[in-house]
Amino acid sequence: MKDLFKGDFDFGIRDIILIHNYNYVNGYRYDGYIDGRRCAGIVYCLTGSALYRFENKQISLKSGELLFLTEKSTYSVECTSQENFCHITLNFDISFCGVLDEYFKDFNEIADNLVIKDNFEAGVILEKILNIWLNKKNGYKVKSKGLVYELLYKYFIVLQKRDYCEEFNKVKAAKKYIDEHYTECIQIRELAKMCRFSESHFRRIFYNCHGCSPNEYKLKKRIEKAKDLLLTEEMTVGEVSLAVGFEDANYFSRIFKKQTGKTPREYGDVLLYSGNKVFRI
Repeated sequence: MKDLFKGDFDFGIRDIILIHNYNYVNGYRYDGYIDGRRCAGIVYCLTGSALYRFENKQISLKSGELLFLTEKSTYSVECTSQENFCHITLNFDISFCGVLDEYFKDFNEIADNLVIKDNFEAGVILEKILNIWLNKKNGYKVKSKGLVYELLYKYFIVLQKRDYCEEFNKVKAAKKYIDEHYTECIQIRELAKMCRFSESHFRRIFYNCHGCSPNEYKLKKRIEKAKDLLLTEEMTVGEVSLAVGFEDANYFSRIFKKQTGKTPREYGDVLLYSGNKVFRI
């Protein structure tokens, strides 16, 4: 993952959606993001603590720590301390370009749900943004974005030094292979050999980094590609099934519904009509 930061990198803040200071009392639980955030965000804990429950893990956020959340993060959060969980939340739209764009998926998987201690004045910067946003003086959005750039720049520099990035690097070759060959039959022993690990050690590190087994990761890749094909190509369910590596269309349909809650036909049958043209959305 260190090669992500070789040379320069660039990103853009398209919009700041909100920033606020909020309190949760002991036992209060918020489920507003169980279907996804749809925007990136940073949560900074001022006092107390909270438990974030994600699909595959739980994370405790304590005073003086911040949590980066990508637009695909799904979770609930509950105050677990007697003291109020007082926190600043910053929600924003971010886009990456240049060197970082090539590694954006890797970055998401590393940064998402990752707690970092504030040793770069993140709390101070967030307080400044909050005050600017609340006062809303002329040019407040531009001034706020400038501080968000400063915050994220410092965050990314801290991120590259994490030991977690080193662990991610150890299985990066296997992940890349799955990304490129997800339609094929892939043997775990070959992936482990590729990374120079025993099968059990490889499985453990891969799970730690990606929150799922190699086979589950491959299945997710197939389903994501199937979604794209169903929405953008005029293909039958059987054709999509074969295109993403399933020989049995019925089996594909069962797996697809289990993963998405809809059959392939239901998922693909979303149309937007405009005049005499039909566009898939």
